[in-house]
Amino acid sequence: MAAFAPIMLTLKQYKKDTTPTNPFQRGRGKRLKLIDAAMEDWNDGAGVQPNQVVEKLLAICRACRGWLNRKDAKGEKGAAVGLRTPVIKLLADLAFTRAQYEIAERRKATMFGRQHSGQNVQPLGPGYQKERSTYLGSGKTAAISASSAHELVNKGADPTWQQEILRNTGQNFPPNVDMSTMNDQQFEALVRTFAPGLAIPEEVVFLNKQERLKKNIIVDGGLLYSGGLTLYTTNDAKLAYDMGFGNPYAIDEYGDLLSEKLQRMSPNGEKAVNHSSFNAGKDVICAGMIVVDAGVLKHIDTFSGHYKPTKAQLVNALQLLHTMGVDLTTVQCAYAGAPPGIIGQNRGLHSIFYSNADAFRQNPNIRPTRVGPAPM
Repeated sequence: MAAFAPIMLTLKQYKKDTTPTNPFQRGRGKRLKLIDAAMEDWNDGAGVQPNQVVEKLLAICRACRGWLNRKDAKGEKGAAVGLRTPVIKLLADLAFTRAQYEIAERRKATMFGRQHSGQNVQPLGPGYQKERSTYLGSGKTAAISASSAHELVNKGADPTWQQEILRNTGQNFPPNVDMSTMNDQQFEALVRTFAPGLAIPEEVVFLNKQERLKKNIIVDGGLLYSGGLTLYTTNDAKLAYDMGFGNPYAIDEYGDLLSEKLQRMSPNGEKAVNHSSFNAGKDVICAGMIVVDAGVLKHIDTFSGHYKPTKAQLVNALQLLHTMGVDLTTVQCAYAGAPPGIIGQNRGLHSIFYSNADAFRQNPNIRPTRVGPAPM
């Protein structure tokens, strides 16, 4: 399903909706005139050059935030403010939604992501590719969860769980299950048969193109926004970072940063939510966990079991964020890999942390700040 361009409030409708019927309340003021100017510059998109579209839409968002912040700071309540506030909030949301669409379309047309990642993208790992293949095989209606399949196989190999599986499903779990030799039909049958009885999700959320646009985080002035009036904030944003904190993210091959809180993508937990959910199982530039506090990026890593991005792909992600205008000097970054300079039996998988992501971006061979255990 192709994404369609979201509607925008027209200049005529905006002017009408923000003009009180009482002629004595029609003064527009300095900050409202800034919105007027931004809307007139946008001019319903007429004659706007492709490379100016996004900037003009974000200018509308900035002007709306400026007006609303000023009214909040002054505590203004009058009739004109009451009339204009919902209109300006709506305008900011519509302009941002349109900007999400325009950014995605432009990046796709110019292959922005691949230009800044050296054509280096990461597919789903071998144990997870059946999510994408079952999704395509179903006509893009259902993706069978590979995470659930792995959980079932692990439990099926445990004698204690074998009894539990028999009790809850009425069937014995098959011995010596090897998912790598299964076709899609066998893979789906395994999950559909045994997952419900153990309260394990059968399917994984896969966003379509229109849904994906809503998860596109926009960088403006170095800050990350999830809405026209909303600075992006992840779970655990105020806590000292450790593994498992924050929200999942994925950067698709075009360079779009997709992120959302897990519980918002599957409120009732009826479907699994993984890094594959954002891009419907397609290749990514990078994926992992991200920590953002009021628009300020605090941490980014590669801790994704589905994709297992490399150190080089973390560098590519940081380069993209740098190109977007994010200050990385106080951002912590981490990747999963072998610690630099360590050989022998201690060279297994670890979590490698750097306190200055910009320094790491410029020289990935610098000494890490700390080395922790492998991500879960």
